[in-house]
Amino acid sequence: MKREAKILDGTPEKRLFWSIIQDYDLETSICELTDNALDLYLRSKQTTPIFIRIDLDVDRQLIRIEDNAGGVRESELELLVRPGGTGNNRDQEGIGFFGVGSKRAVVALGENTTILSRYEAQKSYRIDIDKDWLEGDSWEMPAYVIEPISERTTIVEISKLWTPITLEDETPLRSHLSMTYARYLASRKFNISLNGKGVTPITFDKWAYPPKFLPRDFKLVLHTPEGATVGCEMVGGLVREKEPGGDDYGVYFYCNDRLIAKELKRPKRWIYIR
Repeated sequence: MKREAKILDGTPEKRLFWSIIQDYDLETSICELTDNALDLYLRSKQTTPIFIRIDLDVDRQLIRIEDNAGGVRESELELLVRPGGTGNNRDQEGIGFFGVGSKRAVVALGENTTILSRYEAQKSYRIDIDKDWLEGDSWEMPAYVIEPISERTTIVEISKLWTPITLEDETPLRSHLSMTYARYLASRKFNISLNGKGVTPITFDKWAYPPKFLPRDFKLVLHTPEGATVGCEMVGGLVREKEPGGDDYGVYFYCNDRLIAKELKRPKRWIYIR
């Protein structure tokens, strides 16, 4: 027999945000926000191409990301700030954590964040995440109705960056985006630009083999305890050397066409696929 003594508050403290900063860098954070935009696009099953514009303003020390993935519904705005909140259905073939990814990424990048979003042709909203909110105890945050922005658009602006951005940051970020989203970029329905220049896909399927000895391909289906199925495909073979003398061999993991790990060499290494 059990008797209720008190109600416990399981809401996490705001300081949990500060603990994630050390695990995030510019590339990881930008990809989290890009994942969110792509997930919104996939969930809405749009047929028009998606454009994601990423700008690193070195002079103003400002990061700006704009997409036309559909915008955030009014009913889902709280997912952008609620601890652990996510709008993804586990049965959907998403690539990120819509909602969760936004919180982690923007806090890891800078002290002040402004999020503008307009779902389809509905009202436009603004949310501000700043140091005062992060250091406060309450998770409540106002969402303001603003003058209309472009339909189906979300804009994220991050300032007071924890780590200053430089001109040299563009090249590695461009390369990372090119590899991570190569399969989507190749479809021509998914477009990313960085500082006004389009990002082109970088793939790892330039095979090298003697005649009649093509790469080996193996497919299987895994069944989960919940009754769902997960399709897997493994391709093995030799690839042409990308960089002479480079250490670019190993195993490459893709989940729902997004590169999640590359050049892995350690045996029996487990990869957590979300």
